[in-house]
Amino acid sequence: ERLAIHIKDAIYQQVGAYLRCSIGIAPNRYLAKTASNLQKPNGLVVIESDDLPHKLYSIKLDDLNGIGHAMRERLHREGIATVEQLMQASQMTLRKAWGGVEGERMWSRLRGEWIPDPATEKSSVSHSHVLPPKYRDRLGAFAVAHRLLQRAAARLRHYGFAAGLLGVKIKLIVVP
Repeated sequence: ERLAIHIKDAIYQQVGAYLRCSIGIAPNRYLAKTASNLQKPNGLVVIESDDLPHKLYSIKLDDLNGIGHAMRERLHREGIATVEQLMQASQMTLRKAWGGVEGERMWSRLRGEWIPDPATEKSSVSHSHVLPPKYRDRLGAFAVAHRLLQRAAARLRHYGFAAGLLGVKIKLIVVP
């Protein structure tokens, strides 16, 4: 907790009240992220192993990372409408709700176990950039796009990938 307070103070000293952070401390990364979301902005929430599972009972299913509208509906079909019911469900019930082993991982994470994230395969490479005002013309935008393309191509080569598709997304925001 002292380190978390030190981090929050250091951020405040550097940038003032313009940038705040919420910090969660818990037995695993999943619960720490959940804890950090419980007190926004600028919170500090600690979940100890001894606090489990009761500390989670007061939050909603939607407050847990990875549970959005569709997942909530799948949990409802399994008779789970609260975090307390989620905590009381078996590993097999969660496996069924999640449609695979991720349900068992969730069961373990909610109990404070450290579960390594499964290896993922990278399927895309992207870069983005906000154009500074001096490059907000046709030539400037082309130069930045060219640089981003070169960086993406270098990363593709580094990963041993070949491009199957190149997509460009441009978002125009008009500021008064």
